[in-house]
Amino acid sequence: MHYRPDCNHWVTSAFGTCKVNEKIAFGDDFQQALKENGVTYLVGDWTARDPEISALLEKFGRVGVPLYAVFPRNGDPILLPQILTSERIVAALEAV
Repeated sequence: MHYRPDCNHWVTSAFGTCKVNEKIAFGDDFQQALKENGVTYLVGDWTARDPEISALLEKFGRVGVPLYAVFPRNGDPILLPQILTSERIVAALEAV
């Protein structure tokens, strides 16, 4: 079975780190890496403390957001740090 890789990003609308990362790390290089590597970008909004997102955070050992994870075609998810750079996320996307 072939899976399309995903880049998942769980945030809350009021959290400053999430907003800074969006401006710094999710620019043109990120968009290009998504296209070149066939990655689907998904965002989960935890502003209302959705229980499904809470369960995912717990699964990955986190108690809050942001949580950034790249799910490759094969293998375990790649968890990224809470403070991102464009270079760091592009490298993770290229590893899928």
